[in-house]
Amino acid sequence: MGPAKVENIDSWFGVSFDESGGLIGMTFSVIGFESASAAKDQFGKIRSDAPPGLKPANPPIGDISVEVEANTQEIGGMLVFVFRDSLVSLHTAQPDGQNPLLSLDDLKELPKMVAGRL
Repeated sequence: MGPAKVENIDSWFGVSFDESGGLIGMTFSVIGFESASAAKDQFGKIRSDAPPGLKPANPPIGDISVEVEANTQEIGGMLVFVFRDSLVSLHTAQPDGQNPLLSLDDLKELPKMVAGRL
């Protein structure tokens, strides 16, 4: 995603975790926007570029959320949601035939831990 596709950012935080020499990992990012509508606009752009199978998160997380558990082609699970004026993204990656660092159900537990900090 090029800089022209992201506007109105107030803050950004990202961290990646990996094991097995970087072959299995998880990425977590939070982008703070100037407004909730700017965060939702960016959510729409991400949703249109996301891997196939992306569907509304069940149960919903934040104001709007989507998820997919691919576990193929080095993509594990992906969870993206908007909470107020923040866009949060969590995804895992691993080689084909191996389990991800965290399952999609485990990824869905992480927002509960960070919600009070957004």
